[in-house]
This record gives sequence, structure tokens and C-alpha cells, in this order.
Amino acid sequence: MALNATHGNIVFSVIVVTLAVLILARRLWTFANRRLPVPRPARARRAPHAAGTSRHAGPHHAGPHHAEPHHGPSGQNDRVKRSAGILPYRHTDESVEVWLAHPGGPFWAKKDERAWGVVKGEYAEDEDPLAAARREFAEETGIPAPDGEYAHLGEFRQSSAKTTVVFAIEHDLGDLAVRSNTVEIEVPRGSGRFVAFPEIDEARWFDLLTAADKIHAGQLPVLAALVEHLKTQP
Repeated sequence: MALNATHGNIVFSVIVVTLAVLILARRLWTFANRRLPVPRPARARRAPHAAGTSRHAGPHHAGPHHAEPHHGPSGQNDRVKRSAGILPYRHTDESVEVWLAHPGGPFWAKKDERAWGVVKGEYAEDEDPLAAARREFAEETGIPAPDGEYAHLGEFRQSSAKTTVVFAIEHDLGDLAVRSNTVEIEVPRGSGRFVAFPEIDEARWFDLLTAADKIHAGQLPVLAALVEHLKTQP
């Protein structure tokens, strides 16, 4: 038993150090490039949620997005877009695994590394974040949001105009296949031809070390927050 506990502590320490190094590397890269003009792809506008299909122009960026810790005061910018998401996790014999989603559409079709993330969606300022997160989870995966005790991991900043609240829950979803709602994307841009794609085309379990490679670089702080949460659990 002592040997297993020691092995578990070593693995946990490796995960913490790996996440810390990756987050530091991202911050250094951001600092080094913040004064450089970086071209950005046109963003697809996300229509209000409704059953069925909505239309988007340009590259498809629905699904998981970048996120960084948000330290600014709440309400600092009335135009800030707020999202809420759920990060399911489970304990296995060897590690802790998290359930991440891969966005659909042509932009993400051949991307794997740094292409997975938390299932989330936008919500109104006067809406309860957890209720919104549960709704978005069900809409985007076709799977009811897990029942149980949720842990508030924090509010994470995507950009100066976007923040995401993430809730974690220990729940084993097994290998359930997602049945996502769809969006229509103009392909190619400006052609007037719209094609329907699922917002999420796959969801999968990853151990924490693998997840650190798969998840969007900007969402690494979410994994770090989960690790900190796990430290408080018996």
C-alpha cells in the first residue's frame, strides 16, 4: 500500500510540474509576441441556441476555445461574452481522466493536438452559470448533464472580451457517443453555399498527462485548477 501511495504521489507531482511548465511556456510566448501584429482568422458568429441548425459564415470555431485565468473584476466590461462549461473526470486504477470534446467542422477536421477542450456555451449575464453549463452540455453532446456535486474551478479569460466559468464533476460517462446539435457553415467563405456540421464530432477520455497535450493551450489553466481541486479531496 505504501509503495502504491508513493507511486501515486510521484505521478501526481509529474502532472503538476508538466502543467506548470506548459502554462509558463504559453505565457512567455504571449509576452514575446504581444507587440507583433498577428493575423487572425475571421470568426464565425454563433447564433442564439435553438434546437436544430443555425448558420455561420467563415471558418468554424464552435466548441472548445482558448481560456486563461481571469483576474479582472466582474462586470469590468459590459460587453464581455460569458461562457460556462462542464469538465467531467473519473478515477482509474492508474490515473485521473478527463472528458474532452473535439469540435466539428472543416477548420478542426484534421486537428488533434491542441484541438480538444471543455464542453461549454454562452449564457446571459442574469443567468445562473451552472444551469447554463448543464444546458449547453446537453445541447452540444446529446447527453444529459451529470447529476451530482459540481466543483467551481474558476473563471477563465479567453480574451479581453470573453470569459469562461468551468465546473468539474466526478462522473463516469463511459464511452457514450455524442449526438451534437449542428451548425451551418459557409464553405468556402463567400460562396453562399452552407453545409451542416456537428458542433462537436467526438468526445473522449484522456489521462491528465495526455490531456495536457490534447487540450487547447489556453485551457491548460483549467487542468491546473482541476489538479488543485483534486488535492483537496480525500
